[in-house]
Amino acid sequence: FTKKNKKEIWAWRSNKYRNIMSSSLKITPHLRTLPKIAVSDDVKNNDNLRRAAVAACFCHKDGKEMVLFIKRQARSDDPWSGNIALPGGMVETTDDSNEIASMRETMEEVGLDLSRFERLGRLVPDRKVNAGRRRKGLILSMWGFYSEEEPQTKLKLNKDEVSAAWWVDVTCLMSRNLEWWPVALHKVSFGRSLPPIIHNVLRSIGLDAVQVAAIRLPRPLDREDLDHTCLWGLTLSCFSDLFLRLGYPPLLIHGRSFRPPPISSGRCSNAVLCFTYDCLLFILRRKFPPFLLLLLFFVFGILVAFFVVMIFSV
Repeated sequence: FTKKNKKEIWAWRSNKYRNIMSSSLKITPHLRTLPKIAVSDDVKNNDNLRRAAVAACFCHKDGKEMVLFIKRQARSDDPWSGNIALPGGMVETTDDSNEIASMRETMEEVGLDLSRFERLGRLVPDRKVNAGRRRKGLILSMWGFYSEEEPQTKLKLNKDEVSAAWWVDVTCLMSRNLEWWPVALHKVSFGRSLPPIIHNVLRSIGLDAVQVAAIRLPRPLDREDLDHTCLWGLTLSCFSDLFLRLGYPPLLIHGRSFRPPPISSGRCSNAVLCFTYDCLLFILRRKFPPFLLLLLFFVFGILVAFFVVMIFSV
């Protein structure tokens, strides 16, 4: 990717932001100086939604600031199956707070006791998450924990939920490491809410996949067999919000974190497909009734097919 394209797609750089492209990226020192984040009223009032909490665990190793990532186990009942994420899970009624829930889930998933870590509080404002067409949404909170030294306790993975866990240098999260990564549409947030018939229509016109903004993390030394270590989606968005709060440029710009896959034909430019995809997203985000959505997709599919045929016939 050219520097120009990266600049247009990912993040902007200005004098009011720290230079995220340098090797001096620091997270925990700046977090200690920031005021605590309160829960917003719109999040408080959504008691009918489930709540989840994740833990961003930081430590220092050989003079480098590290953060703990996990790779979720592949499961059919998990919307985020196989993704790179932070340790965490659903808040239970027995948990005294969301922060306690993130500590409990971290202990259950990777065997890391966060009671000995310094608590950094809520790192970013809580966000609403679309969990799928047949699932209720949830509210996610991200909590920070810090240790001056790498924990001596060996990570003990819950194989039912986690396939790998390892510490990653925070400088790997710089915007210069961003790339496009292909993902099936049903794994993207807006795609999970679509009925199967819509997916079939999209597949027939070649729009059943997208390319998402991602950072390819270094693989753990003992797990070279992992299929991928791409950080994308919800977790990458949380770190983008965290960077913005710390005064760094965000990793992602709203609405620019995905694009349609490139097409192989040189006669039909990718710009045409990008325009088609933007129109498609406009329809998907309007929450039309199902019958009207099907009608729009039918008309939309005919127009796209006609447009492509006209281009190839030139």
